[in-house]
Amino acid sequence: DIISKLPQDIFHQVLSLLDTKDAVRTSFVSKKWETLWNSIPTLNFNSTDFRTLKSFKKFVNYVLSLRDNDCNVHTIRYHREGSTDKSLMNKVINYAVTHSVRYLKVSASDFPPFTPSRKFFKCQSLQNLALRNFRDVWFPVEASLFNSLTILNFKECTIVHNKNIRNYNPDECFDPFLGCVNLKFLCLQDCLFSGGKTLKLTLPKVVNLTIVRLIYESNNSTNNGEAKVELFAPKMTAFNFSSSSRALCFSKMDISSLESVFVDITPGFAPGFVPLTDPRDANKMNKDLIKMMGWLQKAQFLTATYQTTEGKTTQKDRLISLPDSIIHKIFSYVDAKQAVQTSVLSTDWKDVWKSLPDLNFDTYSFSNIGSFKKFTTNILSKRNGKCTVGEIRLFCIHTSDKALIRRVINYALTHGVISLTIHVSTDFAPFCPLPKPLKHQSIKILRLGNFHTVRLSCLFQSLTVLQLSSCTFIYDGDKQDDERCFEPFVNCTNLKTLYLGRCKFWGGKTLKFSFPNLIEFTAISMRFGWDEYEDSKVEFFAPKLTYFSFTSTRPLCFSKIDVPALEEMYIDVRT
Repeated sequence: DIISKLPQDIFHQVLSLLDTKDAVRTSFVSKKWETLWNSIPTLNFNSTDFRTLKSFKKFVNYVLSLRDNDCNVHTIRYHREGSTDKSLMNKVINYAVTHSVRYLKVSASDFPPFTPSRKFFKCQSLQNLALRNFRDVWFPVEASLFNSLTILNFKECTIVHNKNIRNYNPDECFDPFLGCVNLKFLCLQDCLFSGGKTLKLTLPKVVNLTIVRLIYESNNSTNNGEAKVELFAPKMTAFNFSSSSRALCFSKMDISSLESVFVDITPGFAPGFVPLTDPRDANKMNKDLIKMMGWLQKAQFLTATYQTTEGKTTQKDRLISLPDSIIHKIFSYVDAKQAVQTSVLSTDWKDVWKSLPDLNFDTYSFSNIGSFKKFTTNILSKRNGKCTVGEIRLFCIHTSDKALIRRVINYALTHGVISLTIHVSTDFAPFCPLPKPLKHQSIKILRLGNFHTVRLSCLFQSLTVLQLSSCTFIYDGDKQDDERCFEPFVNCTNLKTLYLGRCKFWGGKTLKFSFPNLIEFTAISMRFGWDEYEDSKVEFFAPKLTYFSFTSTRPLCFSKIDVPALEEMYIDVRT
């Protein structure tokens, strides 16, 4: 058992990636793993793994009570979906505090108040704290907890001014992170700060600050209700600011070490909160934005996007400025109809579809065959004649319009197409007559699906790759000939790769495959001859063939095989 011989540290790392419930279940796998779960350094409690709060609470108590106290816990993640059990949540937090936890993440779903016990504020080990979906979050300024924190992440929380502190004054500045003297990374996403005259962010050692859709409601009534923000972060090198409400009014900024800035302003209402001002007040928003950008102008790298309510932007559209070759490559991955529809997005893209190197036609995008035929005809007729087409794909579902298929094939043969793919509905397998031979032959890759009476004329002498799925070949030679040798690929002299999936070859007495340059051959469920002809034989000549694969439920009678260069062979016949 190689797994059981692995070091315990590796087991701990693997089990730490699982929910604790799954980690405990591993005790049934092996006796050596029976008590392994009670010493893993990471605990992941998620109530979604349990049907009831009672069973979740019982499991959490069980794990915490039976853990090996000699083994430290580095990380605890706790998530409760539904109503919050405050006693259970505080028990997990207290356990983290008393067991030297470094990373603690606690999240709820019903927006409960965050009311930890006093032990929480005396923790000396916690370095990374993440809270999500809590209200009335506050921390004492003198809390020793803040001395050890280096990473703090608040998401969907309301942070309030502590009214229980001595000498509380609602007109003073609200400085929630004053005690975070060693904080280096701070992320505030969808948070609401409430209280004080001015929101003051004192972050002496922070190097990276992220603010996403932050809202501040001040108690200030002397300056027309304007909520101001002061930022003190002398060591900050990276600042990311995004808002769907407004640009905050930064009255002061001490950011002397700033190097990289990203600002994204999109007016609108932040989810779950009432915005400070009417988002339609563009003048106020512009004023705050200009003032903020003035503080940030010393940054070495600055990226800013600002969308007004009309959807305009001051940032240059990078997608439109891309080279045509890249735009063509992107559009080549989508259906031709979708590529044409992009012309309405920008005047620069008005005629891009006329010069795409790849065309993808699919009836699935149309309500009826008439509109599909009209669309395909228009695309082929209005293309830029100076631009070549590298590949054409045609997928006709529930239709087998011969004229349309013939038009696409003619276009491919006369416009230098290299790769051609045509698949028709399984319910309608058409006979597709091919045009007269051409002097210039370009098609090197041909893929056909669900065709019958297939004939490959000298038009396809340039083929190097041929893939046929559910196609039927019928012998059209002299039926009075006793030999009746059927050579369907006699004109494919340059073929290097051939794939035959569920293909049928009817008529003839001998099926002859002659490929002077073929390297790879794959046949799956291939059938040859009429059922009443039991003496049908197959001759196979491919002097350069290196790979041969044959899978079928009916074995074929290979009377002759000439493959002197064969290196790899796979045969699976199940009668």
